[in-house]
Amino acid sequence: MSDLYIYLNDWYNFYNDKNENFDPKVEILVQCSLEKTDKKAFELMINTMDLRNTMVGTCINDFKKSELAEIISLIEKYNGIFKFELGDETGSELHKYEDNIIWSCFPNPILAFDCMREYIKK
Repeated sequence: MSDLYIYLNDWYNFYNDKNENFDPKVEILVQCSLEKTDKKAFELMINTMDLRNTMVGTCINDFKKSELAEIISLIEKYNGIFKFELGDETGSELHKYEDNIIWSCFPNPILAFDCMREYIKK
């Protein structure tokens, strides 16, 4: 599990432009595939690219503080770990939640895919 925590810190730093050497290919693959690819096609893509056992990071943003516990529970359900930042939720409805973000990492792309898919469906 300690490797996953290291990966989470690297993913967080990459996301915040503090680590230019992090390879985003798996993250981009998961992000692009969430809405466009069914799970079987995604698994085939992961297997073809030999990424089945590769750790992967995701992020969710623009959520309400009241949703945080549910998001954390969902991440943990898929063996993920996370770190988050919350804003003050002031301002217009359009910008109220934009500072709320949670970064998460999973032991493999399939778990990340399943977690994000479930989150999107809710």
